[in-house]
Amino acid sequence: GQPASFSGAVGTFSMTADISSNNVKTDEAVTIKVKITGNGNVKLVKNPEVVFPNDFDVYDPKVEMDIKTTTAGVSGSKTIEYMAIPRYAGDFEIPAIAFSYFDIPSSPSLISCMWSKVRAVAVLPRSYRTLVIKRA
Repeated sequence: GQPASFSGAVGTFSMTADISSNNVKTDEAVTIKVKITGNGNVKLVKNPEVVFPNDFDVYDPKVEMDIKTTTAGVSGSKTIEYMAIPRYAGDFEIPAIAFSYFDIPSSPSLISCMWSKVRAVAVLPRSYRTLVIKRA
């Protein structure tokens, strides 16, 4: 069978995944930017799944595409920005992100899989400032 991460993409692709910070405070955003680049119809590539911990408020991803169509075919990149905000302090793990595709030039029956590394996020309590108002 096919891997769960298979999205129907056909071509030759690469994937990178970067995290905005491994150390944040509660109520501060953590952003993971996934970029898929390659030859093939990048527009049809489904967004890879990013699984944030249950204690994070997760927002809809922001997607940007840079597509080029030439006589050689379609190529380009798709950048997906995932944002979540941790509600509690603690050490959390964001599992590896998987992306699979049919690699036609290598073998029409081969599905290539790529994985990002697991991300650790340390969430610190938000620092509170006390505002003192003096009456005149």
